[in-house]
Parts: sequence; structure tokens; C-alpha cells
Amino acid sequence: MNTKKKWLIFWAVFLGLIIGGAGIILTGNFPQFTIPFGWFASGEEKEEQQELPKLAQLNLKDISDPEILTQSLDKVSEVNALLDDRNNLASSSALTEAMSNIYGQMQNDQLVFNLYRELYSAIYSDNTGFVEANLLGFGKTLQEDKMTTVERQLWTFADTAGNRHDFQLDLIYSDDTLLSLTTTANPSDNTNIITADDTYLDKTADFETAWSDIVSNNSDEQLFQEMNKDGLNPDQTEFQALEKEVDITDKNGFYDLFVATRGDLRKAYLESFFNSNSPTDGLTTYTYRVPTSQTDVESFTISYDRLNAKILSITKN
Repeated sequence: MNTKKKWLIFWAVFLGLIIGGAGIILTGNFPQFTIPFGWFASGEEKEEQQELPKLAQLNLKDISDPEILTQSLDKVSEVNALLDDRNNLASSSALTEAMSNIYGQMQNDQLVFNLYRELYSAIYSDNTGFVEANLLGFGKTLQEDKMTTVERQLWTFADTAGNRHDFQLDLIYSDDTLLSLTTTANPSDNTNIITADDTYLDKTADFETAWSDIVSNNSDEQLFQEMNKDGLNPDQTEFQALEKEVDITDKNGFYDLFVATRGDLRKAYLESFFNSNSPTDGLTTYTYRVPTSQTDVESFTISYDRLNAKILSITKN
């Protein structure tokens, strides 16, 4: 507490004693009064008491991975038909029109133009032709608090010498608009495609159960408050005991999430998830947002092994 606040408390108590003494002399009764010490609480204490905002989040119970997979594979089939017709690759405007027939209007005119620029060397070589498009991943994400679809495709071209020319496309789209499109030429991981035979994709309920158990068993607001008083440190004995109980393969990221949520893991809100087979078969990543003030938000990614039904790690983004 600073010197100014100490003097304020001193004068408040001093004046109270004078008034009380006068009351005793005049009435013979000792008056009752209270000093509002809350006036002198530090701004930091008030900020801690301020309720943090709740964020919009995905509800996994309303989402079916097999349905999203079917929709994404249908999109990929349409892309294959698009790229088989070289007329659709004659110009960026032709490609934009063709993509619009699949994904709806473009939020930004530059989206397909930038894609076309990446594809240019493969498109305009007589020795290179389109082979096929495949699905690498899919999921859902919130864009301005509205649920949209995330999709990762692999477009493969090949030249007469047998060399592959791969392009990874990451797309985000709503029912009628392509919101985002980024392209990576010759990605390092391009083999683990997703097909309709990947029946192990419908594991959302398993993850929900595993995460709900962690939220219920490993939230501890009182422990956080005690840790906060002593100076936050992952080596504190009580926290280490709690951390050992967390059912996660790599527990290193749990401390950051515990601190961000102030010990209440319910304050992590699901923003997106993404199913892929990379870097290992059957991986899903879940991204959670955590409000740390009225304006600041931290982001965490939880990696989940669908094949072994196991949460692998928590990573602060």
C-alpha cells in the first residue's frame, strides 16, 4: 500500500475518533460507525474481482464429423472436375468464376488471383498437367462468432519427366462465401490424405468425455488464488500434485492454461477443431480461447490422438 493511502486511512480513523468522542460527551452513548476500507482497495484487487467476458464457442454436440467429411469430399470431387477442364485455368478470372460455382462468392478478389499466381508455372507449361486433388484435412472454426468450414486440399500436377508439383490449399468458407484461401507450394507433408474409408474420424464424443473429465477433476480456483499470493510458479508443491493427475501425455502446457483460466478450466472456449492424418495418423487439434481481461485473449491448442483416444498435449499459441 502506498504512503498516500496510508495517510487517508489515518485521517479517516482520526476523524472518526474525534466524532465518537464528541458523541460520548454530548449523549453519554458510544456511537457506532464504519470506515469504508473498500475505498482504499488497490486497482489491482478491483481488476481481479472484475468478471471476465464469456466468449462464443463451438458446441461439439451439434457437429458430425462424418457429415463434414462427406461435404468436403464432395467439394474435392467438384475441384477435380474443375481442374480437368483446362479452360478453367486459362486465366485468373476463369478460375475465379469456376471456384465461385463451388464455394460461392469471393470475400476478397485477390484470393483466387494469388492462387493462380502460385499455379502459374504448372498451368502454362506444355510439359505439365493436372493429376488430381485430394483432401488433407477438415474441420470447423468461428469467424466473427459464426461457424464456418475449414478445409485443406492437395492439388497435384506432374510433368513429363515424372516430377510432382504439389500445392496445398487452406480454405475457410461459409455456406455462400469463400472467406480465406492460402496456398503453399510443394508442402513437406503431402501423403496422409483423408478418404471416405477413414471411419475412425467420428471421435468427437471421445474427446468431449476426456476433456470434460480434465475440466471437472483438475480445475481448482482456490489453489490458483493461493499460488497467486505466493508468486505463480509451476514448481509449487500443490500444483505439481494436481498436474500429476492430469490425463495428458505431455503435461508441460497445462500450467499455462491453468494460469490463464485462473484455475477454472471452464473459462476456455472452443474456437475451432481440425481433423488430419498428419503428422501422425488420426490427429485432431482443438483450439481454445481464454479471456484474460476485458480485452485480451490467449489461445491454446489441444492435440488429440483419435486412434488411441488420448489427449497428447496442450500448447500455448
